[in-house]
Amino acid sequence: QSKITTRFDECTGLNSETCYVTITDHYSRKLQGVTRRSKEPPIKWLDRWLARNAPDVPDKYVVMDQGGELGHCPEILEPLAKHHFAVCLTGADASYQNGPSERPHQTIGDALHAMLLGGALAAKFWPCAFDLCLRIHNALPIQGTDDSPTSRCTKHQDDFTNLRTFGCRVWVRPPGKRSAKLALHAKRGIFLGYPPDTTKNVIWCDLETKRVKNAVHVRFDEGMSNVNPAPPN
Repeated sequence: QSKITTRFDECTGLNSETCYVTITDHYSRKLQGVTRRSKEPPIKWLDRWLARNAPDVPDKYVVMDQGGELGHCPEILEPLAKHHFAVCLTGADASYQNGPSERPHQTIGDALHAMLLGGALAAKFWPCAFDLCLRIHNALPIQGTDDSPTSRCTKHQDDFTNLRTFGCRVWVRPPGKRSAKLALHAKRGIFLGYPPDTTKNVIWCDLETKRVKNAVHVRFDEGMSNVNPAPPN
């Protein structure tokens, strides 16, 4: 535990998120997750996730550690039993026994670090970087194959034709008419990713109001961010 009392506040997300939970599908290697405000057992989220995603096949299993928040939490074991999952617990201090789920934590941490530093963004934007990181991860080919986790699950590849650099400058046309013929009719912001299942709309932070919004009428300037001094190119 850090002795710096302000560190917790500095790392809190836009909507008070402090942590995340992820699930890795063993077959497809698809990584799914959600940001959360506390480390309480994600009971309701897990129940809803299983209701949507639990396959109707025999010999289903889940691997998790034996901590009180997961493997030894009766409220977590209840929905797993309801959906007929066998629970396999890893040994103490043996995260390698659950490699497909534990290894992505380091990958995600490195990605968030690079995305936030690359755009000179505050740590509070980490939930947006987390969502985009998972989406890109699931679109990349699995090692040794031409399939991605997304294509294995949906039979379709995610379209990233409109993928842009996280944290770059974005100019957004606001709703309503231009106030005057030669007046500036655009707002300056920061690109923070896309809503689920589309790249036609974008998530952006309005630098004037400091609010995170969705927009469709946008133009990107990937050579510009909040980095100061600006990169030489």
